[in-house]
Amino acid sequence: YRRIEVKVNAPGVEVSARKGYYAADAETAASAPALVVPTVIQDEISRLSRLRADADLYSYGVPTPTGAAVVVELSTAAAASPAWRGGADVQVMLSGGGSATPVSGRIAAGARGAIVPVPIDGTHHGPWTRTLTLTGEGDRAQDQVTVPATSATIVGQPMAWRALPSPRSPLNPLADFQLHRAERLHVEWPLIQEPATKVARLLDRNGQPLGGALPVVAAPDNRKAIALDLPMSALPEGDFVVDLTATTADGQSERRVIAFRVVR
Repeated sequence: YRRIEVKVNAPGVEVSARKGYYAADAETAASAPALVVPTVIQDEISRLSRLRADADLYSYGVPTPTGAAVVVELSTAAAASPAWRGGADVQVMLSGGGSATPVSGRIAAGARGAIVPVPIDGTHHGPWTRTLTLTGEGDRAQDQVTVPATSATIVGQPMAWRALPSPRSPLNPLADFQLHRAERLHVEWPLIQEPATKVARLLDRNGQPLGGALPVVAAPDNRKAIALDLPMSALPEGDFVVDLTATTADGQSERRVIAFRVVR
């Protein structure tokens, strides 16, 4: 036990401080194993560090059985500005074996995000670079992101949506991966084949499990995917990872992770 004593020079000031704390002795601290964060968790958490507070546009892409799905979302501030309040036209161009002509989509008025399916030549296996152009009422934004190649045989790369806590509230495509505590996170992993077991867990930014397994269900609207809903209300501010491991009856296993940040 290590005692703490706090003194100040200013007269008439009262200080409220803890009296002390428990700490490992030198021998115990030296013998404790160092915390090892799995590389897959490090890589996913590092994606959150690239989120820019001044960005108007967030986006990412994932491979799908028919090509790629491009997810685009306006920031909270941009969505409220007059330039984007009426929605936006989305134009996507892929290079590296993608569609030779732009693919169009639309963010509806009053919405923040959209998902644009992009067909890809099946003879190419990625990665693909995509240029995304967003055109609103008097404003324009661009982004460039790589859609990774995939060799998945059980589950594909995850996609995410934001929604209010009620299960009846609509799902809105999520690309900035920052959620308020009054929201819930919806994640879907496309199924390539039905696994014998599927276990999802919530991890902290160091890859340590928080609680037991999370409940997974079938995706809505007859989408062939594993789905999960996670309310933010029980989580403090910080970075977290949803970790899914799917295993087939013959022992093959695939792991997919997706990181998100809880903000005020």
